[in-house]
This record gives sequence, structure tokens and C-alpha cells, in this order.
Amino acid sequence: MAFLMAGAVHLLYRLLFGEVNSFLAAKIPEYLAGPATGSLLLLLIIPIYRILLSDSRPFSRSFRPEPRALLWGFLVGLLAGFLVLLIALFWSPASESALPPVGGLLAIMIWTPIVEELYYRFMIQGYLMGSMVEHGHSRQAAKMIPLAFATVCFLFSHDYFIAPVLLIPSLAFGLIFIQWNVTAAMISHAVYNAVLIGGTYVSQNHG
Repeated sequence: MAFLMAGAVHLLYRLLFGEVNSFLAAKIPEYLAGPATGSLLLLLIIPIYRILLSDSRPFSRSFRPEPRALLWGFLVGLLAGFLVLLIALFWSPASESALPPVGGLLAIMIWTPIVEELYYRFMIQGYLMGSMVEHGHSRQAAKMIPLAFATVCFLFSHDYFIAPVLLIPSLAFGLIFIQWNVTAAMISHAVYNAVLIGGTYVSQNHG
């Protein structure tokens, strides 16, 4: 039941995301519309999880900035970014978009990771992990099955890279979340995005 509910909420999220993002993209720069849309929808999604899905997890424990967690988040994000850049040398998108201005780069490196990790890791993956443990499933299953579910949701919510390539960062962020917390996953995501931005800059200016 928890997976059906999370899936239904995600479907609602994606339907609303398309509409709200299109509206905001006509009002503000496109590179800000995505994270702004995600932020607005979190104001809806979090109460749905807390009230309708009875998600009572304490927030503080999931956001504790432990030094080791932040270090591992940084290292894993770095590794995932360089792996994707390596793959992109042989398997790249048909068209390459120009980098946005500084405000857009900051949004990609800071705002987007915060919003996406809150939704995909803390809300979806974290909720399902807790639900499976409560229903008596093994801890290994309670880690891996929600990771797979959140990864599928993440893959089909993005279109700027080919889906198989997105497996690398999605699994990396999910594993960091399992081992540490959502703050570490945010750091990992931010570093990953920064590496891709750096790689794109080098490719466009020195390729």
C-alpha cells in the first residue's frame, strides 16, 4: 500500500510539475523555473506525506550535518560526476545546451540538489524505508527496494541525460542517503552537478 500511495503522489507531483513549470518559465528565467516549481510543490507534498500517508519521521535526525557524512557525500558526488563525464565522451546527447548565467549555475549547484533530494530521497525513499521496517521486512529489503523505486521515479522525471546514465547519480545519492542522511545526499548531488557544469564549460571552450 505504501508503494501505491507513494506512486500516486509522485504521479500527482509530475502532473503538477509540468503545469507549474510551464507557467513559471513564462514569468522567470527557465533555469530558475524548475527548482522554483519543485520548491512550491514540496509545500504540498510534505503535508500529504505527513497527514495522509502518516509519515511521522523526525526531521532533525535526517538533516544532521555530520563531518564524515559531508565528506563522503562530496567524494561520491565527485566520483559520480567524473564517471558520467567519462561516459559522455562516448555517449552524449544529440544537442548540447549553453551554460546559463551565474544565477542559473548557482541554482543548478545549490537550489536544485536541495529540492530534488528532499523529494526523491527524504520523502519517497525515506518514507518507504520506514514503512517497510514497520511492516516487518528485513532491513536489507527496506534499503534496496525503496532505493530502486526512488531511482525509477528520478530517472523518468529527467530528460537532460539518457536514462541509463542517470542510474549512476541516482543510485549514488540514494546509497549516500541510506548510509548517512539527506544532507549528505544534497552535498553529493551539488558536487555532481558542479562537476558536470565544469565538464560542459571545458568542452564548450576548450574542446
